[in-house]
Amino acid sequence: MTDIDVPLTDDDMPKFTILAQDMLAVEAVEAYAGLCREHGLHWQAEQVDKAIAEIRQWQWRNRDRLKAPDHAHVPAGEQR
Repeated sequence: MTDIDVPLTDDDMPKFTILAQDMLAVEAVEAYAGLCREHGLHWQAEQVDKAIAEIRQWQWRNRDRLKAPDHAHVPAGEQR
């Protein structure tokens, strides 16, 4: 483990979720796809690209629902 004592069971594994309503979602997920490519994970990058396309479509259809990120951190184990 690292300096932070975080249990890594399936129920307590930390998660970071970006919803399509987040106006920064596309840019953030594009960065992740780029990291996948840099590390030779081309198949995974293609899967992430599919998610990006879905996010773009949702955002286009729901422009009135986009918002700035405003979610507080939820500690591992308390996440759903």
